Amino acid sequence: MFKIIIPILVIALAAFVGMNAKSGLIRGVADGMLVSPARPAVAVKPAADFASVDARRVDLSPSVQNSMLQATSVQAVYALYNHEGPQAAPAHLAALLAVSQNDETWPVEPELGFPAIRHKKQDIDGFSGFADTYVLDAKDDHAPAAKVAPWPPGEPAQWENGSLVRRFTFILWFYKAKLIVEYREPLPAPSDMPLEDNIPLLTDFEARALESFRLLNGDPKNG
Repeated sequence: MFKIIIPILVIALAAFVGMNAKSGLIRGVADGMLVSPARPAVAVKPAADFASVDARRVDLSPSVQNSMLQATSVQAVYALYNHEGPQAAPAHLAALLAVSQNDETWPVEPELGFPAIRHKKQDIDGFSGFADTYVLDAKDDHAPAAKVAPWPPGEPAQWENGSLVRRFTFILWFYKAKLIVEYREPLPAPSDMPLEDNIPLLTDFEARALESFRLLNGDPKNG
C-alpha cells in the first residue's frame, strides 16, 4: 500500500516562493503555459488577457503520513499571471504542479486545511477534480519562511484586504501528482449580507474563475 503524502499546499500557493526556489525554468513552461515536466503531459493555459508574472521550479520535502521517514521528495513547478488590458478587472491566476519523486501518493480528495465557503466536484476539459472558494487574508499571501510576496511590488490598494479565491485541485498520474490552479480577485467590500450567503456574487465569481484558464494534454499545438 502506498504511503500518503500529507498535503503541503497551504493557504497560499505563494508559500512555495522562496523555499529553495531556483531562478528560471529549464522545464515547466512553454508558450506562457505551465507544462508538466514529464509524461503523461498536462498543461495549464491561461486566458488571453492574463500575462505571465513569474515561473519557477522548487524542490520540497514534505512529511509523510504513517511512515518512519521524516520527509519525502517532491518536485514542483509553478506559474503566476496577472489580468491585464485596458478594461481588465484586477485578478490573479496561479498554477502549480507538485510531483512525488518516490512511491508516495496524494490523497484522492484534497485535505484543505482552511475553511471553504463552497466545495464541489469539478470536471474541466476532461480532468476530474475539486473546486473550492475561500478567503485569503493579505497577511497570509507570502512565503512564511522567507516573507516573500508572490506578486510584483506596487500592487493596487484593493488587494490590501485580502483575496477571494477559487481553487481547482486535480490528482493525476495514479495519485503521483497534484495540480492546483487558483483564480483570485480582491476581496469584495463588506456588506450587510455575509459573503457566504451572497449566492449571485459567488456564482459570478466562480464563472469568471472557470473562464480564466484551460487544461490541455500538454502539447501547445493542441491548445
